[in-house]
Amino acid sequence: MSRAGQTALKHPEQRQASHYPPLDWPVIVMDKQFAARTRTGTHSHDRGQLLLAAHGLMVAATDVGSWFVPAGYALWIPPDLEHDVAMHSDVRIRAAYVRPGEAAQLGRHCRVLKTGDLLKAAMDALASERPLPLLSARAAHLAWLIVDEIRRAEDAAFALPLPQDPPLKRIAQALIAEPGSDGTIDWWCDFAGLSRRSLTRRFRAQTGLSFGDWRRRLRLVTAITRLSEGEPLSRIASSLGYRNLPAFRAMAARFEAVDALKPPHRAGPD
Repeated sequence: MSRAGQTALKHPEQRQASHYPPLDWPVIVMDKQFAARTRTGTHSHDRGQLLLAAHGLMVAATDVGSWFVPAGYALWIPPDLEHDVAMHSDVRIRAAYVRPGEAAQLGRHCRVLKTGDLLKAAMDALASERPLPLLSARAAHLAWLIVDEIRRAEDAAFALPLPQDPPLKRIAQALIAEPGSDGTIDWWCDFAGLSRRSLTRRFRAQTGLSFGDWRRRLRLVTAITRLSEGEPLSRIASSLGYRNLPAFRAMAARFEAVDALKPPHRAGPD
């Protein structure tokens, strides 16, 4: 991805470190830190994984799309799914590793989740439990609460699924390279050699989004990425084709994502 990106990021020395102690707990919670512009490399886990971003922006990628996770949100990754996570700033993560039996209740696809105070508090509390082979009653209650809160959590609009048909994928890749493109839907139909009806119908079927909403979501996650790297939101909005900040914020509000547009390290207006 260009500015929204996943280029020029360095791999850590170890492709995959030891993620959690060898316990048979339903949920194991660990804290992790990553430096800006590093990535995990493609890997998978036997357990499901909830990555709660305490600070910074991470972007997970699989063969079928990308998931952008700003601070205060979480990413659900099911067991055995190959993924790569790129850090676009210094990142602090609280990770919950969910045993396969419990993970089966939480979905077979990646999701970016809105996180509530109860989920955060339960993860904090379980992280403080001593990692003993015998699960305490308190730890068991906390683990089940975490599973239940993940199941109840609402999706956030920070997933960017990729269509799989070659003509549609060419369109998506071209837009990712230039998210501020002002090309009309008819221009993109000509680009891909598709009728307007075929493009709109197939794009929605393969991504779950209309072509217009997919483009707006691309601009939203592009802005979140560039904002995490210190670029002013006003400049980002202009480069993405919005005449002013209120117009861009109105688009973000449509996805209930205005809170993700706060500049890092400060909460004041852009």
